[in-house]
Formats: sequence, C-alpha cells, structure tokens
Amino acid sequence: MIQNNISSVTPGTTPGIVPFKELQTAPPQRRPFRLLTVPKSGTHLIEKILKEFGYNKSGPPHHIFYKVRLAFRNLNPKVGYVAAIRDPRDVMISLVHFVDKIFQYNLRDNFKYGGWTTRNKVLIRKWLNDTSFDQKLMHVINTNPLVGADFKWVLTDQLNEARRLLKIKPLPNNIILVRYEDLVGPKGGGSSKAQKEAIQKMANHLRVKLTDQKMQSILDNVWGGTKTFRKGTIGQWKEVFNAKHIQAFKNNWNACLLDLGYEYDPDWDVPYLEKLNADVEQQSQ
Repeated sequence: MIQNNISSVTPGTTPGIVPFKELQTAPPQRRPFRLLTVPKSGTHLIEKILKEFGYNKSGPPHHIFYKVRLAFRNLNPKVGYVAAIRDPRDVMISLVHFVDKIFQYNLRDNFKYGGWTTRNKVLIRKWLNDTSFDQKLMHVINTNPLVGADFKWVLTDQLNEARRLLKIKPLPNNIILVRYEDLVGPKGGGSSKAQKEAIQKMANHLRVKLTDQKMQSILDNVWGGTKTFRKGTIGQWKEVFNAKHIQAFKNNWNACLLDLGYEYDPDWDVPYLEKLNADVEQQSQ
C-alpha cells in the first residue's frame, strides 16, 4: 500500500520537473481542475460534462496518468483533480478502432502530416488492408510496437499509473476517481442512478451547484457527440474477445484488471471460455 505523503511537498519545487499548467479556467467560486485519464477512457465525455458545469477550456485535453507520480509532486491544493478509468478490455477495443481511424486519415492525406517513414507507410497500409480486426486486437493486447503506434505508452505505462493511484490510501481530498462505466448512463449500457451519482460527485468535488433542471439537461445531452466518439457502450469485450484474446489478456493484464476493480476473481475468464467453447460445439453440430 502506498502512503500519501504529498502534503509535505511544495507544489512546483521538485527539481527537473515542470509544474503542470491547469487546463481549465474555473468560474467564480469553483475550483480549477485537472484531468488524469487513460486514453479511450472518457476524457472527452468528462470535458463535455465540465463544460456543462460552466468551465471554459483553455487548452487541449491531456492524458497524464503516465505522469501521476510527477503530478503528485506538483499537486496544487486549490485544484480539483478528476481521475477517470475504464475497463481495460474495452479500452483496447476502442484503441484498435481509434488507430484505424488515425491511419485512414493519414493514408487519405497521403501522409502529409506526422513525419512518417517509408517503412511506417508500408506497415500502415498492411495494418489497414491485410490485418484482420482480431489480429489488430491481439497486437494491442500484447502491446506489440507496430507502425508508429506506441501501445506500450498508451497502455502499459498509463494503466500502471492508474493502478498506482488506486493503491494510495487515503487519496488526497482534492482527487476523486470516476469510472467511465458510471458516466455513460443507460444509453451506454450503464444505469441512470450511477450516472447521476457520478455527475453529482464531480459537481460536489468542484464546488458546482446543480439545479434539478441543469442535472437533467446534462443527463439528456452528455452521451455521444464528441470528436472521438464511436460507440462507447460498456462491456463490448464480451462480444468481441475470442478465446485467444481472453487468454492473451489474462497473461498480460490480469493483475491490472484486478487492481482496477473490474474483476475480483483471478479466474474470471473461466465462464467466458466455457461459453465460447459451448458456442463452437453448438455451431459444429
């Protein structure tokens, strides 16, 4: 267990570390805030909620879970930190679709941006044209360094920092944790109750007073509509992962999954593998 001793550190004084600039400007009586998010875990969804709170974005969204240790050395006690996580199995599926989208844009624009090498261009074309979705997902699960997509940075480094955050007991009182699964509501496969509670938790943390009318407006409008939104529903992995994906995920990510609280049984995979095997047998009859 990691003990919280950051109160003894003066923000911005750690040698060699640039103090974080807060990304958002707070309205009067409300906290400025900083997001700590893993990519594909609801960054834009949270920013949409915060915009409804009355915040004006002064910079692009940043995924900074990979700097959690540095962030803790530079915590500003006046800032409300919002940390967001998502089931890493769904993160990986979302990441495959996102990488596809980025590579398609670059191919369409004839690799005008990004400084792609000849080898990168060949591999990107192979990724898009000659690699099945199942193969792409396996590459992501195994964090294979392919075609300029640094899956290790996106997944290993940042998810491990999320695990580190959850092990800090107690969390500083100016940091809250929200789960993507709670924020999406019934349109994303979650519940209205959990969604409302998560949004109210964020509002309380940032000292935002929500009227019933404002809360309802947020609940009605928060789903979808962001620039990286594709599908967003929770538990997609149950429909997408095959037996090989499940086994590879368990080999690489089981400890992470348990630490983040998305499974409690180390053998969570057994019933899913049994179902997959039963489906295969039924199809062969």
